[in-house]
Amino acid sequence: MCHSPQMTDCYFLPDIEGRVDIERALKHLSWRQRQVIILRYLRGFLLREIANVTHLTIERCRQIEHEALKLMRKQMERKYDITK
Repeated sequence: MCHSPQMTDCYFLPDIEGRVDIERALKHLSWRQRQVIILRYLRGFLLREIANVTHLTIERCRQIEHEALKLMRKQMERKYDITK
């Protein structure tokens, strides 16, 4: 189990630039948002497992995930000048 998410958890990703982009985006998140994203996407936890580890409700974990992904998306759009 991952109780203290580390930026180095991203190193299984295939390309260096992708890792750097994700690490940079993760740095803009709060500790709680980073924890939820790492557990969900890098460790493969289900929301109910994250809720159990973090002592939050499943719904709150889902909200945190949504907020974090939104912030990460904004970071990536800025870097690559992506407009909708």
